[in-house]
Amino acid sequence: VLERAQEIMPGKRALLVAQAHHIGRVGVQAKKQGMNFVIPAHLPRTFDPFSSQPWTRGPLLWAVHEAAGIPLLWKRGKI
Repeated sequence: VLERAQEIMPGKRALLVAQAHHIGRVGVQAKKQGMNFVIPAHLPRTFDPFSSQPWTRGPLLWAVHEAAGIPLLWKRGKI
């Protein structure tokens, strides 16, 4: 998604919106790509127990998913 945003709006300032637990990694990825961005305050910190994506249903599943994904993103040069 970040790569596509960079293509569509080169040189523009992006508003990054994500769940509060997720935004830190999103910001690191955007910075790595040289994006100019703003992160709004007070992003939601809640999880949806009925989400179709199991890792977004609670903090434990989210943490396991992020812990597994971050090394892969690093290996691909995305963070």
